[in-house]
Formats: sequence, structure tokens, C-alpha cells
Amino acid sequence: MQNSSAQKQRSIYSTVVSMLNKRFGVIAKASPMILGYARVSTRDQTVALQVDALRAAGCAKVLTEVASGAI
Repeated sequence: MQNSSAQKQRSIYSTVVSMLNKRFGVIAKASPMILGYARVSTRDQTVALQVDALRAAGCAKVLTEVASGAI
């Protein structure tokens, strides 16, 4: 029987995977991988430096987003 900590981690993992699938169409792999997320708030900005830093940190996949700064 799994302890509650392991069950909680599995539940969190499932929730995160579900959110990523909905937002970015990411398909979860059987083996763990480090995902990165780079975001800028305006189209005048670039995610290039963030992506480079995330890849250098070991991220296997980097998701990017450019949001409009308008509310």
C-alpha cells in the first residue's frame, strides 16, 4: 500500500500533466522529464534569453507563451 505522501505526489503529477495537456497540448511521457516555461507579457519582448537559460539548466522541453499586456 502506498503512503499518503506518494499518493499526494502522484495526484499532483496527474493534475500538472492534465493542465499542461489542456494548455499546450503536451503529451506526458512515461519517464520523468524536466519542463521549462518561459513567458513574456508583450509582443515587443522575446523569450530567447529565458529559453536559453532553461535549456542550460537541463530542461528537455521548454514551453513558451506571449501574452498581451492588456487587461
